[in-house]
Amino acid sequence: MEPKLKPRDIKELLLKQNSKAFDQLNLRQQAEYVAKGKERGDDPELDKKFDAQKDALFEKMEKREQWIQELRSVDKNEQVVNELKTEDPYELDLDAQGNKRPIEPDAQSEYFKGFTQSYKLQELAPDINDVFIKSGDPSNERIQGMMDAKEQHAKDKSIQPSSEISKEIWDELDTNKSEIDSGHSRGKDIDKGKDIDRP
Repeated sequence: MEPKLKPRDIKELLLKQNSKAFDQLNLRQQAEYVAKGKERGDDPELDKKFDAQKDALFEKMEKREQWIQELRSVDKNEQVVNELKTEDPYELDLDAQGNKRPIEPDAQSEYFKGFTQSYKLQELAPDINDVFIKSGDPSNERIQGMMDAKEQHAKDKSIQPSSEISKEIWDELDTNKSEIDSGHSRGKDIDKGKDIDRP
């Protein structure tokens, strides 16, 4: 039978677990900021997403603490002890698919380097990024970082599509400018020498 924990012991264990969880989440978010070459305040949407993650984690912590207090109030000491022994009570070690994530990165870790490299490559040369990922061992920490970065890049692009107009679209607009200017309601001559003003 497990020894009964004192309220201060429970409080101390919860404090340690919660502090570790926030550190873990902060490190993950910092890795994403660095990979994108941004800092807090540069991208309001990214800041908003990270704030929502922290709010969700805080809410989980409050519910867990309340549940532990309820278990204590009905003398379910063994359940309290088992809960406080949980390695990952907030499931921060799992990705969106429920798979085990690598240990959270520091700036020198292989995961962090892979995440940073892959995010930039996915923006500049996605085909090359795919070759790197497919040729690597999926259990390798660096490759895991690269796979996570590719997935993150896809999510970011789906949320914030590029507002830039490609050169091909501008060329098409320039080519068809005469047709635009000579609409049925226009009677003036076309100024063929003038391109559309570009931003």
